[in-house]
Amino acid sequence: MDEMDIQLPTILNENGDPYDMDENSDAECSDIDDYLEQCMEELEAKQAKYEKQAQDIHASMSPDKRVRLGSLRGNWTLYSSQALEACADMPDEEYTDEDWTAGELEIKDGISFFLTGSSSGNCFLTAEVPEFASPTPIGTMAIDVDEDEKHWCYITFLGRRILELRVKRTMLQDGITSPDLYYVAVMEKSQAEIYGEPDYSDYSDYSDEDSEADSEKSWETEDEWEEEQ
Repeated sequence: MDEMDIQLPTILNENGDPYDMDENSDAECSDIDDYLEQCMEELEAKQAKYEKQAQDIHASMSPDKRVRLGSLRGNWTLYSSQALEACADMPDEEYTDEDWTAGELEIKDGISFFLTGSSSGNCFLTAEVPEFASPTPIGTMAIDVDEDEKHWCYITFLGRRILELRVKRTMLQDGITSPDLYYVAVMEKSQAEIYGEPDYSDYSDYSDEDSEADSEKSWETEDEWEEEQ
């Protein structure tokens, strides 16, 4: 997965031409500030939309009715109100444009992700995709290959096209005070949609008795993981 190339949006004047930032008047600067403020409001609404979807799914899930996930292979987009606020407040950096997202996640043979505002590249999760959706987070380890670091995090498989991810603030740049950051991952394209062919890893032919994967975890708690290090 390539790192995200995030640039400020091109601001156009009333004639449709880019502003000359060296010759901007106070009025033009005010227009730019208003435009960026509008971008931020729209981005905040987008993050909140998907976070509410995840909360609604949590509220609707029943332990008596298990939902089979099937294949989750594909490209996912991460959304996070916390990450948006953190990136917007980072000094000397411009991370937020009208196409801003909190990061990207990809599921193939394993799970990898990249966080906007992170100084590292791709991270890989040791967790495996379970057979059934569950509101219970799975404790897992994120391996940062570029920085040769390991971070404890949690992933929750809520449905076929929506996940939750919680990571330590240490995975982003200094200056973030929240103890951890909450993300919602939404599938943008499945493997079948990307390549135009069936995904033969689908579990749709399995029965409920074939697997207890939805209740299995790599480690029960972060303390247990730390004891093994």
